[in-house]
Amino acid sequence: MKKNLLKFILLLIISSTTYLLTNANTLNVPAQHTTIQAALNNAVTGDTVLVQPGTYLENITWPSVNGIVLLSAGDKSNTTIDGNATGRVIYFPSGTNADTTTIIKGFTITNGLSTSSWYGAGIYLVSASPLITDVAITANMVTATRSYGAGVSTSASNAIFRNVRIADNLAQSTDRNYGGGLYANNSNLTLENVEIANNILDTISRSYGGGIYVTSSSNFTMRNVSIINNEVYGISFTYGGGVYLDGTNATMTNVLIASNYLYKASGTMYGGGIYVGGDSTVNIMNSTITGNYGSSTSINGSGVFTFSTLGSINLTNTILWNDQSTMNEVSGSIISATYSDIRGGLSGVGNIDLLPDFVSVSDFHLNGTSPCVNTGTATGAPTSDIEGTLRDANPDMGAYERVIPVGIKDNQYISKMVIYPNPATDIVKINMANSKITAYQIYDLTGKQIISEQKVNQHEVSITRNLFPSSGIYFISVTDEANNIYSDKLIFND
Repeated sequence: MKKNLLKFILLLIISSTTYLLTNANTLNVPAQHTTIQAALNNAVTGDTVLVQPGTYLENITWPSVNGIVLLSAGDKSNTTIDGNATGRVIYFPSGTNADTTTIIKGFTITNGLSTSSWYGAGIYLVSASPLITDVAITANMVTATRSYGAGVSTSASNAIFRNVRIADNLAQSTDRNYGGGLYANNSNLTLENVEIANNILDTISRSYGGGIYVTSSSNFTMRNVSIINNEVYGISFTYGGGVYLDGTNATMTNVLIASNYLYKASGTMYGGGIYVGGDSTVNIMNSTITGNYGSSTSINGSGVFTFSTLGSINLTNTILWNDQSTMNEVSGSIISATYSDIRGGLSGVGNIDLLPDFVSVSDFHLNGTSPCVNTGTATGAPTSDIEGTLRDANPDMGAYERVIPVGIKDNQYISKMVIYPNPATDIVKINMANSKITAYQIYDLTGKQIISEQKVNQHEVSITRNLFPSSGIYFISVTDEANNIYSDKLIFND
């Protein structure tokens, strides 16, 4: 009898699930429902809310239904959910119980405002764990007594953010600020192919984490993430220009933390790149932490800083370099490193203390003459870099892998040739002021020759995007009038 009852219940569950999947509906906005909120309110598990390109002035509260897909018929360049500065843009209240079968894809989420509540003007997740992909979260603002995550705020969430840009958000308070771009509390988030840029923390008191603030997380994961040009302003304390971690176990792979700014009227600032507090275990692999700076050179740990004597911070194949020589790059007793380039040095197998030789002050790819090329360890290293370029058997230190195209020798890379702008969108120029270019060849990443020009006899040449099969990374080999060969990378972005 019990067996028959169990079979009946199992068949009922299977048939119900099959019914939901096979009877899933597409709810069209604005053809069937004039607003996204109306469509979501009428959706059931398995339904897709399909939104046509356009701008929708809405403040959305997600219904207590799991497994809804909110999908743009276009993409984030032409489909916008605008909070109209009247409230946050998307809110998942406690009780939605969303998991990663709940998906938001293809939108720009902007102009959200949070005042009476301190949390998340762009997106606020409470006990909800959706997949958010191909989304831009920009120009949102929290202004209150305290501010927690102007772009995104999460609590008890295991959400995945994939191919997401969190940028130009403002957290402004009269007391404390936490996380200009992203705030995460008790949340095991996964960030993949994410850029967190140009976010601002501004307060007359304390500001922590210009790009990201994470607390009480048991497994916070970042892969292929750029945290750049975020700004932190405070009077009494400014910690973590790029990232603030507290009581967190974090894994950071192929992460760029660069050009983040700390401001304090006087006294010492802490953690230009990363500040780590509490009992945290942080593993950083193949990352570049560079050029993080402040209103003065009084930054303790311009790369990584921690007060804690608990947990551990482990750096592998990582570059920490700031040209402001009065600042120490790492500060804290629990920081260890192997196969890393750290200004000022740090004991450990394979570590070096040498100028990393970036392409420029804003381009953190490595020149061929860099001591970081082929000096990392393959043990535990990712198979590709932050841009998806495959790493070889002797990986480079840092977030970017130096690629040598077929037919070009590494010793031909000499920093005498100027390429600008690089990356370029329409035209790139190759200049050799002290010599003339007699010939040049351009190769793709496989070593296939794309362009070959002879008898050039000019100091500068201009090359247009329409000569290339697609945007991406290419290599140019230039011969001068003395038959010297110079080679470097050029990038076209759409």
